[in-house]
Amino acid sequence: MTNELDIVRVCMLVRPGLEIWLDSSKATAISSDLINNKAGKFIGIEGRLVNVADIAGIFTPEDLQDYRRRERGQWKCKYDAWHSRNETCECGRVH
Repeated sequence: MTNELDIVRVCMLVRPGLEIWLDSSKATAISSDLINNKAGKFIGIEGRLVNVADIAGIFTPEDLQDYRRRERGQWKCKYDAWHSRNETCECGRVH
């Protein structure tokens, strides 16, 4: 058994689709700077210089997974299940 802490990672999505993965504490600090207009036109992130105007947002891994599934044509029904593009949902159907 180890005492390692799980580091929560989030993704900063930057145009044109670049993903910069950060631990949540770093992302929170960057978010705060952006919200409070403390960031300049450019910020340094993980050794990169990023134009703040190109930041699309900071997202959880689940957000990105859902986004990618929708890009592939899948959709989520009201029962929280994913279906292919032309698939009919039968999740609530009584058998």
